[in-house]
Amino acid sequence: MRRVLVGTAATVMVLSGGVAAAADAQPPGGDEGWVPVPEEFYDPVDVEACGSVVTIAGGDVREAEMRQQVLDDGATFVEFRGSRTVDLTRQSDGATIDEVDVSGPSWDLISSDGTQVVVEVDGPSVLWAGNDVERAAADEAGLPYLMYFEEGTILLRLTVDPATGESTAVDGLRLDADVVDLCDAFGS
Repeated sequence: MRRVLVGTAATVMVLSGGVAAAADAQPPGGDEGWVPVPEEFYDPVDVEACGSVVTIAGGDVREAEMRQQVLDDGATFVEFRGSRTVDLTRQSDGATIDEVDVSGPSWDLISSDGTQVVVEVDGPSVLWAGNDVERAAADEAGLPYLMYFEEGTILLRLTVDPATGESTAVDGLRLDADVVDLCDAFGS
């Protein structure tokens, strides 16, 4: 395990189900605005990692909730909580990691124009580098492209192309977590 601390760029596409899409999806609900996440939150995502493509899919535990608030400046603040797991499958050989706990709370602050996103993720969580910009940031920080942390916090600022949802820049604001390379968990 490696301890990652403040000050370097980091990798991420956060398992918060597509930041901007989730912000548009949910009306206020009961229980202080907390509502179940839309089913798309659990849709599979393919990630280039571990010498292959790894599919990350919602696991058996699907009790995530979210709430959102539009702020005075037009930014959207989205919070996520609740029990959830993911299953990972390496496509090259079918190796799997089943029922990984990703129940750590998280939040996204999305600018009114959708070009800036600040993301905070607490463990346990899985993070991944989803495109070349994120992979370059991971390389710079010495981080794996597919990582897990059980405890700690990662806070990132992403510049995003609002048309595609792709990160165009990544800044690590707070990286305080024991990061594990999930590729090692697949074995040989």
